[in-house]
Amino acid sequence: MSLAGNTNNVTYTGSIRKRLTLLYLGSTLILLICVLGFLMRTIIADLEFENCDFLHERLYSLHHMLAKHDAQFESIELLVESTATAHHTRYLVRILDEKSNIMLESDEMDQILPVSLMPGTRSPELAKNRKTKGDRIRGNDGTPYLVSSLTVNADSGRKYLIQAGLDISDEQAMLRKYQRNMLITLIICMAIATQLNMQLVKAGLRPLNELAARLQELTAKDLHHRIGSQAWPKELSRLTTALDGMLERLEKSFKRLKEFSANLAHELRTPLNIVRGEAEVCLASTRTPLEYQDVLHSAVEEYARLTHTIDDMLFLANSEQLKHLEILDVTSEMAPIIDFFTPFANEQKVSMQLHGEGHFEADRHLFQRLMMNLISNALKYTPPGGSVTITAHVDEQQAMTIAICDTGIGISPEDQALVFDRFYRTSQARQHNQPGSGLGLAIVSSIMELHNGTITLSSELGSGTTVTITFPPPKNTF
Repeated sequence: MSLAGNTNNVTYTGSIRKRLTLLYLGSTLILLICVLGFLMRTIIADLEFENCDFLHERLYSLHHMLAKHDAQFESIELLVESTATAHHTRYLVRILDEKSNIMLESDEMDQILPVSLMPGTRSPELAKNRKTKGDRIRGNDGTPYLVSSLTVNADSGRKYLIQAGLDISDEQAMLRKYQRNMLITLIICMAIATQLNMQLVKAGLRPLNELAARLQELTAKDLHHRIGSQAWPKELSRLTTALDGMLERLEKSFKRLKEFSANLAHELRTPLNIVRGEAEVCLASTRTPLEYQDVLHSAVEEYARLTHTIDDMLFLANSEQLKHLEILDVTSEMAPIIDFFTPFANEQKVSMQLHGEGHFEADRHLFQRLMMNLISNALKYTPPGGSVTITAHVDEQQAMTIAICDTGIGISPEDQALVFDRFYRTSQARQHNQPGSGLGLAIVSSIMELHNGTITLSSELGSGTTVTITFPPPKNTF
């Protein structure tokens, strides 16, 4: 079974609560990672800037002293030794002459940062740029260092090479501590967010649970209730509106079903009671063969009426299973139907006429049944001297319209909206004692629905009735 308008067969499984919780947690995780990552990146950038700034400041100071005061090399030596001693192995400096001979060097630098490990030189102009990053290497003892080299052209004409290294192991240890703390923070925040999200999702889905509870309480006796009468969140307004529409349709369907059951019971009970009553009267005393024969004839008529009613009901129940559509010629299709009803019309002294021509697309068997029902009704309720006229024409869109117009007893305005209901018979039809089950027009309406066509009725008491059916333009060419 398929629902009208359903174009995508999408299946949703699992819990909405779990789905929303995971979505919230995912977004929370992404947000926390972005925030903590930004903070960590900022800390790393600040530490790196401070280390590079410190290293470049030392290099430029030594460059200035060597360039201007290389004659006072002893004071530079004292400065290097005092700086190295004060910082131990955190800050190491080496000065080489133009022949790569070591002139000054911090303690243990030859063991930790030999000349071969040091990077290439930078110009003095580059040393002034504090955004310039040094190189990261590991000393022979495995300690990470930020290192840089700088050439010096002294005023005396001599050339020097300054090599400096800064121990950054403390900063890296601090960064690892920050990373560990941020990871712990992330885990704790996600644990808290999980609990909060679960509670928030539970609270957010509470109206949906209340709606489900309301629907579970509904029974066939409560179909007149409407869900939308209660205030619901905006997101559920479309759902409650759809549910109210469904309840309204169900209420009408139950009402029609109840009426249908009552009418069906009446239509079946009447011929059965007649047959039973005649049989009981017949058996009450000895009858002649002719009297028994009359009872049997009457029973056969009632059985035929029951069979006809049951056939009509079965057709309505299976009317959705159709059909072989083909291009039909209205004149050719109507000719045998007119011939079939002509003797009856002559007997009733009612004239029949067919006007118009054209082609349309329909199921031949269903079209014949439809027209026989309509013409039969028209003849049945048209008095002697009246007429039944069938008019057919094709419009510009190739839609076929057929109108069956009679000069019969007509239908009252209050009955016109009900004549297409199953088992419904107008008061005028009952007064004329015409046989029928009230299924004829219901079958006609069902056939037109199967062809995606339309049916309309206009009538006036004492003047006649016109039933107009319209078949849509054919999909197949002819």
